[in-house]
Amino acid sequence: MPLPCTDDSIAWLFDRLSIAPAAVHRLRARLEQASCLERCGVSPHLQAMTARCHEDTFFTTKGVKAIGATASGTRPGDPFGDALFSFLMTECLQGVRDRLKEGGLAYEAPWSGRRVVGGSRGSRGSTICQLDADPVYYDDFVQFVEAETAQGAVSKVQAVMEILDKEMQARGLRLNYKPGKTGVLLHLVGVGAKEVRRQVFIEQSMQVPFETIAGETAKVHVVHAYRHVGSVATANASNKSELACRRACGAGALRPLRTAVYGNSRFSVEARKQLMESLVHSRLLHNVHIWCNFTGTDYAGMHRATMLGLRAIHDKYAVEQEDYRNSDAKVLARLGHIEPRHLISMARLRYLPRMLKQGPDCLFAFLEHTAGEATSWAEQLRLDTAWLRGALCAIDVPDFESKPEDFFGYVEENPGRWKGLVKAAARKHIERNKEQERVSRLEQEFVQFAVKHGAVQEQMFVQASVADQFICYDCEQTFGAVQGLEVHMHRVHGRRQMCRWFAQQDSCGSCLKKFHSRARLVVHLSQSSPRCLEHLMRVNQPLEDAEVAELDHEDKLRNREEKKKGIGPRQALLPAFDLQGPKLPQAPWPERLRGRHGGQQEEEVCDPAPVVRTLGTASRPDDSLSEPWSDQSAPAQLGIPPPLPSEPWARYRGLMMRSQSLGPTEAPRPRKLSARSALEFSKV
Repeated sequence: MPLPCTDDSIAWLFDRLSIAPAAVHRLRARLEQASCLERCGVSPHLQAMTARCHEDTFFTTKGVKAIGATASGTRPGDPFGDALFSFLMTECLQGVRDRLKEGGLAYEAPWSGRRVVGGSRGSRGSTICQLDADPVYYDDFVQFVEAETAQGAVSKVQAVMEILDKEMQARGLRLNYKPGKTGVLLHLVGVGAKEVRRQVFIEQSMQVPFETIAGETAKVHVVHAYRHVGSVATANASNKSELACRRACGAGALRPLRTAVYGNSRFSVEARKQLMESLVHSRLLHNVHIWCNFTGTDYAGMHRATMLGLRAIHDKYAVEQEDYRNSDAKVLARLGHIEPRHLISMARLRYLPRMLKQGPDCLFAFLEHTAGEATSWAEQLRLDTAWLRGALCAIDVPDFESKPEDFFGYVEENPGRWKGLVKAAARKHIERNKEQERVSRLEQEFVQFAVKHGAVQEQMFVQASVADQFICYDCEQTFGAVQGLEVHMHRVHGRRQMCRWFAQQDSCGSCLKKFHSRARLVVHLSQSSPRCLEHLMRVNQPLEDAEVAELDHEDKLRNREEKKKGIGPRQALLPAFDLQGPKLPQAPWPERLRGRHGGQQEEEVCDPAPVVRTLGTASRPDDSLSEPWSDQSAPAQLGIPPPLPSEPWARYRGLMMRSQSLGPTEAPRPRKLSARSALEFSKV
């Protein structure tokens, strides 16, 4: 409808839109300011051209005859829309950055001023400047927060969120706090961190509250891993989630083509190899050269995922035997392919010239801060450079460790020659692997020829395999790792851990700790605290086989869903905490070992008595609830459903007395209750 451009008309419009008068005044003050282009010194002619480019804009789509017209925003899809959007977002984020610096929340990284990678730990002390670490990219805002205490870190996160929300809403932008859009990665360590983790992760349901510009309370979600542009960032800087996602994507892309394309002998090996290299680089090794904290487990995971595809190419008809009988080195040598570990090294070495030329100063400050760590990027680069020198034997490149400035200066000034050296090192390494494979094959042929003509006995060349250290005594198979033996015993012989028969929920009845998942409870009983398992085995009755099978099936389904999210079965997303309640009675009981009358010690120990189970508690039958120094001498009746205890204080026996570990002839010593404690228990 037509609306006159007067103050009364504009006030009426804002009133109908339920806009507060304070917001109207802020809008007017904003409109009276100079434009972003004018404040940045852009010429009036370019300002006019920019405004003209955003008039009567439209776009078309292939296959659609209609024309789409854009009339609001920065006109996405138009030639000048992306540039203007970036310009406006820079202005918004600059306001946020200024407010953070005023509040003392800007993260500054110490730097010595050297644009080199690595250095000793002692070089960190020669700090000459503090750099603003600002990894913002377009509209993706990232802010580092560091504090002396865990509670201080949470308080700083709340302050940062308040500033961010206030600055964005002042410019008409409303942040999206839904899960997956805005998240906080918290890594809390130190004094009091356990209590803060319990407060944030459990009591606040993984949320951090803060106050908005309107005085309301908003909440931002705390996440353990944040996915962005195909990558996964975790709070503990681990690569396990990212590696799990990449391996799953690679296996999903390989599965439909494994037999039809990569295992098809009608295609040449070279063609299949090129297709596989394309798959490996796009699904597994994309940007892997920038990873920090690269552990041996990460390298092993990449190796297994890559070899899964390369073994599909290996032509089993040419070698006259199944592919699984050949080692990884033999497969790589026959395909003329380099090891996956060195593929990552080559990618990191090829990336080095571009990083030295275009990398920001804060990146070198971070690399300098982590220098000396076993899994740092600088340490990985040092190992890669050592591999390069070992492959080429003699090169006219300055040494990485003794002359770092000369080395990085040479790489930055000669990027073409440096990349040529990396390719030459890869070719030399492949040739060396082929030569070793040829020597090994000739040795085997010589042994077979000598044994065939009776020159030597076959037993002379039988060597004990150092790798096959673990033997299955049921079927006499050997394995190179204990993990392989355990998987074999589970799949072939149906072996399962004994603790699964005593892990019913997600809490340990012996120490009263809640682990939030049965898988973590199984690890606790089998590895972390075997004494808890021994305690449960002496006091509790094991579960039925059907119950254990049902619980294992539920864990399998839960692990499958969590694996899709990059969460491991033993990963501790929530901290374990102590439950409230009495613990199980300590075992073995003295009367079980010596009898009711304190006579001679029995050779056979009775089976555990039936128990009444609740969450984290257990009670014994009436006859076994009697004190060991009492006059009751009725024998224990096993196999009979236990009645509930008649004495009120008997239910709290675990609170009143803690039996110490007694020897075969040591008598228990009673503990007396105070008058106040006896009165309180008698009222229950």
